[in-house]
Amino acid sequence: FRRVLFRSVSRFPDSAAAKEVQQTLPDIQKRWKAESESRRLKGLWLYQLGPMEGGTQSTAAIYSSEPGGNDAVRLVLRRHSDWGQSVFLFGSGHGFVCKGNCLIPATFDGKPRKLRAYRPNGGEPALFIRDDQAFIDAMAKTKKITMDVTLVDGDKHETLTYEVAGFEPAKWQKVTMHKGGKKK
Repeated sequence: FRRVLFRSVSRFPDSAAAKEVQQTLPDIQKRWKAESESRRLKGLWLYQLGPMEGGTQSTAAIYSSEPGGNDAVRLVLRRHSDWGQSVFLFGSGHGFVCKGNCLIPATFDGKPRKLRAYRPNGGEPALFIRDDQAFIDAMAKTKKITMDVTLVDGDKHETLTYEVAGFEPAKWQKVTMHKGGKKK
């Protein structure tokens, strides 16, 4: 349909129909671009709900756009019926450099922020954000987050970039907390 419109406008530029189309075309193109970008950003997120060791887990995850490919690092929002809510980075390789508590320099739409984080005791290639709810609240108002981390693999410094604007909170499902589970 768009091709027919463009062809008609270019073939008959002085026609009344072409003039009418040219008046509405910029608005249509603008809406099409906005809708395409919205679909692209929403498509970056993966939502899952299912059984996980010790309970039920709901996750929302997005890979870093930079670095990408095999070096991409997932940003994961997790709700677990026994473990509660958490936000963490999950990479490949040997994980992240962080002794005890560490600070991750970050930006939320270019505004600097320090995130307190820690490495889990189990040796997973993960880095957990201490104040998960504050992170989630700030992320909900943000289009792009960057985080400067150091990977264990050769003390390699990376700036991770996440295009988070497509996050859909309703798709990240709540889970029923088990008795004794950590509630957040």
